[in-house]
Amino acid sequence: MLTSNNQMMRHCITHFGGKNFDCEECEQSFSLKFNLKHHIDTQHNENAKKVICRKCGTYLSGSRQLKYHDNMKTESRVSETFDDI
Repeated sequence: MLTSNNQMMRHCITHFGGKNFDCEECEQSFSLKFNLKHHIDTQHNENAKKVICRKCGTYLSGSRQLKYHDNMKTESRVSETFDDI
Protein backbone atom coordinates (compact mmCIF):
# COMPACT_ATOMS: atom_id res chain seq x y z
CA MET A 1 0.00 0.00 0.00
CA LEU A 2 1.31 3.41 -0.90
CA THR A 3 1.24 5.73 2.09
CA SER A 4 2.02 9.14 0.63
CA ASN A 5 1.48 11.22 -2.48
CA ASN A 6 5.24 11.10 -3.15
CA GLN A 7 5.21 7.29 -3.17
CA MET A 8 2.18 7.30 -5.48
CA MET A 9 3.89 9.71 -7.87
CA ARG A 10 7.06 7.56 -8.01
CA HIS A 11 4.92 4.48 -8.55
CA CYS A 12 3.07 6.10 -11.46
CA ILE A 13 6.32 7.36 -13.03
CA THR A 14 7.69 3.82 -12.86
CA HIS A 15 4.75 2.50 -14.88
CA PHE A 16 3.81 5.41 -17.13
CA GLY A 17 6.81 7.75 -17.33
CA GLY A 18 9.49 7.50 -19.94
CA LYS A 19 12.80 5.83 -19.22
CA ASN A 20 14.97 8.93 -19.24
CA PHE A 21 17.94 7.61 -17.25
CA ASP A 22 20.29 5.48 -19.36
CA CYS A 23 23.11 3.34 -18.03
CA GLU A 24 26.35 4.28 -19.78
CA GLU A 25 27.79 0.77 -19.31
CA CYS A 26 24.96 -1.31 -20.74
CA GLU A 27 21.76 -0.74 -22.70
CA GLN A 28 19.33 -0.57 -19.77
CA SER A 29 17.17 2.49 -19.10
CA PHE A 30 15.29 3.52 -16.00
CA SER A 31 12.38 5.81 -15.22
CA LEU A 32 13.86 6.99 -11.90
CA LYS A 33 17.38 8.26 -11.22
CA PHE A 34 17.41 6.26 -7.98
CA ASN A 35 16.84 3.03 -9.92
CA LEU A 36 19.73 3.85 -12.28
CA LYS A 37 22.02 4.54 -9.31
CA HIS A 38 20.96 1.27 -7.66
CA HIS A 39 21.57 -0.60 -10.94
CA ILE A 40 25.08 0.87 -11.31
CA ASP A 41 25.92 0.15 -7.66
CA THR A 42 24.77 -3.46 -7.83
CA GLN A 43 25.61 -4.47 -11.40
CA HIS A 44 28.70 -2.52 -12.41
CA ASN A 45 30.49 -1.90 -9.11
CA GLU A 46 33.36 -4.35 -8.65
CA ASN A 47 33.32 -3.75 -4.88
CA ALA A 48 29.60 -4.42 -4.46
CA LYS A 49 28.62 -7.20 -2.10
CA LYS A 50 27.56 -10.34 -3.89
CA VAL A 51 25.47 -13.15 -2.47
CA ILE A 52 25.25 -16.68 -3.80
CA CYS A 53 22.21 -18.92 -4.05
CA ARG A 54 23.01 -22.07 -2.08
CA LYS A 55 20.58 -24.08 -4.21
CA CYS A 56 21.93 -23.34 -7.70
CA GLY A 57 25.16 -21.33 -7.27
CA THR A 58 23.93 -18.19 -9.03
CA TYR A 59 25.63 -14.95 -7.92
CA LEU A 60 23.24 -12.12 -7.10
CA SER A 61 23.77 -8.49 -6.17
CA GLY A 62 22.12 -8.54 -2.76
CA SER A 63 19.72 -10.17 -0.34
CA ARG A 64 16.70 -8.55 -2.03
CA GLN A 65 17.64 -10.14 -5.35
CA LEU A 66 18.31 -13.47 -3.60
CA LYS A 67 14.83 -13.42 -2.07
CA TYR A 68 13.26 -12.61 -5.47
CA HIS A 69 15.40 -15.31 -7.15
CA ASP A 70 14.35 -17.87 -4.54
CA ASN A 71 10.66 -16.93 -4.89
CA MET A 72 10.84 -17.26 -8.68
CA LYS A 73 12.45 -20.71 -8.42
CA THR A 74 9.75 -21.78 -5.92
CA GLU A 75 6.95 -20.50 -8.19
CA SER A 76 8.54 -22.34 -11.13
CA ARG A 77 8.65 -25.62 -9.18
CA VAL A 78 5.02 -25.21 -8.10
CA SER A 79 4.00 -24.49 -11.70
CA GLU A 80 5.86 -27.58 -12.94
CA THR A 81 4.12 -29.69 -10.29
CA PHE A 82 0.67 -28.52 -11.37
CA ASP A 83 1.55 -28.98 -15.05
CA ASP A 84 2.28 -32.65 -14.35
CA ILE A 85 -1.21 -33.26 -12.92
